[in-house]
Amino acid sequence: MVALRYLTALIMAGVLASGAGTALAEPAPAGDTVGQESAASILAAARFSNGGFEYPSIQDGTVQPYSAGQTLGPWVVTGNGVDLKREPYWETAEGVQSVDLNANGPGGVSQTFETIPGLTYTVFYRLAGNPAPDRLPVVKTGQILADGQQVATFTFDITGRTREDMGYVQRAAMFVANGSTTELSFVSTTPGDAGPVIDDVRVSSCSCSG
Repeated sequence: MVALRYLTALIMAGVLASGAGTALAEPAPAGDTVGQESAASILAAARFSNGGFEYPSIQDGTVQPYSAGQTLGPWVVTGNGVDLKREPYWETAEGVQSVDLNANGPGGVSQTFETIPGLTYTVFYRLAGNPAPDRLPVVKTGQILADGQQVATFTFDITGRTREDMGYVQRAAMFVANGSTTELSFVSTTPGDAGPVIDDVRVSSCSCSG
């Protein structure tokens, strides 16, 4: 009970965050206790981390390719690899780094984190696209998967966009957890070496806005 009261204090103070990718949670109800389920769901969301792709940290203004099987903190790279890019190479949505989901071809990133079976989770993220004008197609596409099952698709048109004005938009997707852990994946379906760009990924066990 003491631990739950301490968790409540932390939540009210706003310190339950997951680095660059903050885990959102509803405020704890007034009183001395927090229900076991709500406390567990808040902790599960808090275990998701590095949603802003801030580590590993790379040199300013550079591009660092990562191949399938390599890691970006808790993220595992899949497919044809991804490119981690740091300002001022191009504008980011949050922090100083973001990920192009295409390196040598369509790639992706996956992170497994603790969830509560049967609970609905919302994934908030910022989306843009590699704006290189000579890298077709103009419309970048991808998917979000939960345990390998598609829960959302996304598209981004790079027309008129530049490295200095990426045009990030906030998007959200929802899934229901089937087990005590869930593998969340962002996967490009864009051909070529310039794909969708993601940043500021956050996971919440409520339907609150980002």
